[in-house]
Amino acid sequence: MLRTDQIGSVTTAPPPAGPCGHRPVGLIAALLAVLIATGGALAGQAYAVHLAGRYLQAVNLQQAPIKWESLTFQRAALASDHWLPLYGSSELYCCGDPYRGQQLFLRKPTGFDVFAVGRAGTTDLFFLETFGALGDALHGKKVVISDSPQWYYNPEGVSAQAYAGNFSPEIADAFVFDAPLSLSLRQMAARRMLTYPKTLEGRALLRLALIALADGSPARLAGYYALSPAGRIETFFQEMQDAYQTVKFIRQHKEYQPDLAAESRPLNWPLLLASGTTIAADSGAVDPFGFPPDITGRLGTQQQYRSAMNLYCSGGNDRDVPGTAFSASWEATMQHSAGWGDLRLELQALDELGVQPLVYTIPMPGLWYDEIGIPVRARDDFYQKYMDITRQAHVQALDFRANDEDRFFLHDTGAHLSSRGWIYVDRAIDMYWHERSVDDVRATFAAMNRQVPPVGLPDPQGTTFCRR
Repeated sequence: MLRTDQIGSVTTAPPPAGPCGHRPVGLIAALLAVLIATGGALAGQAYAVHLAGRYLQAVNLQQAPIKWESLTFQRAALASDHWLPLYGSSELYCCGDPYRGQQLFLRKPTGFDVFAVGRAGTTDLFFLETFGALGDALHGKKVVISDSPQWYYNPEGVSAQAYAGNFSPEIADAFVFDAPLSLSLRQMAARRMLTYPKTLEGRALLRLALIALADGSPARLAGYYALSPAGRIETFFQEMQDAYQTVKFIRQHKEYQPDLAAESRPLNWPLLLASGTTIAADSGAVDPFGFPPDITGRLGTQQQYRSAMNLYCSGGNDRDVPGTAFSASWEATMQHSAGWGDLRLELQALDELGVQPLVYTIPMPGLWYDEIGIPVRARDDFYQKYMDITRQAHVQALDFRANDEDRFFLHDTGAHLSSRGWIYVDRAIDMYWHERSVDDVRATFAAMNRQVPPVGLPDPQGTTFCRR
């Protein structure tokens, strides 16, 4: 409608009011602002992933918590067609020089590089949460998981101290509120996460969501779904903080250089095996169990080591004993460890995410266990249980049991590989990347053991070990 004012000018009529008499301009502006801010944040996240992808080599060789406590570097590795994530614990950085995976495959000699994710105390439960948090970024990707036997020695699985030391609020929130996993799987995982209540102190939203998920009743699940929008918002802000911290981390480390170009070259595996074995043997020759001086220096003060040496020097061992109170207790605890349930959930998550991983357990130090009351039969039960679980999950798995009594395969009494042990793992990883089956890998291992056979416990007679 037009109207004429006092001097004859013509103006348009004011726009009609909204249904409540108010104009929606403010609401539209707010929505636009939110969309612009969200778009900017997502663009910033994409930039962080791109930047991280340029510095994977530099950060890969470092024990940098940002690699496993947050997700940007992992997303960058998964976004590349030439990086293979290897999830494990302290063995990724301890021992085995110069043949740890991230060292040997540096600059992609056979077409890929290994990105190490983990630290002391990380286990299957932590990686279950990590894989759920990464979600669709894992679909169709290759992933390797290095399991340590010690993860399955305790009734509760991972200890409360180790779990708390590696707990990531960002990863936990993303798993609980945003993981593209079945409800039943998230419910079982929630029950496990609730067994570590210290990590949930001060995190009311996460704690309430876990309680609701774990309960599973219709009313409680309704509560979980009501909390989910707020949880997703919190997850979004944590991911944006992760992206910001990643960019800041790279800029602070001015010594980091962008990734070097790939350097394709054949790896002479027989030569590498001979070299790795020589390095390990030279280091461990001072001890009957193959441990280097830094390890025997610590063990030498312990009663268990002295007892094991006395048994060895007397010519005895517990390798084939039918059972002792100690071995029976050890095996009962191992068989019923909550860690096995975590392994099952982790493998189910990978299956739902469209991943066919390679998983392996590092062998036990069999020669040492022969002298401390854990006989070969009990160890075989461990390897069999591991292989049964992985077989039921239809994943490719290795147990290295053929090297259980290989004197120079491990660095110490824990699950730390020597340079010889790493060559076996590296060979398996390389074959997995190039689509070879685990049967091919086992045949290759048999050939390697023929080429450079495992070394057993030396005869105490005529050695200097028992004259000290």
